[in-house]
Amino acid sequence: MQYQYKVVKQILFLKEHGYYRTYAIQCTQAGIPSSVIEQIDDVSLDRHFAADLAKLFTKENLDPIHFMDAVYDNIP
Repeated sequence: MQYQYKVVKQILFLKEHGYYRTYAIQCTQAGIPSSVIEQIDDVSLDRHFAADLAKLFTKENLDPIHFMDAVYDNIP
């Protein structure tokens, strides 16, 4: 099975900081955008960083079972 990863913009709220914009990464079955397999919220405040990860995960066809570990391994 082929997987596709994409960036999803989020507006979240923290009591200490108020509203802020952040980016999630979502995994879907390639070619079926509505088939969300998993989403990891609040990955980064940097859209480019999240987009680069999503692009890498798609290129490498990362299995969703490794998705969370791969995100954590790449957060600076």
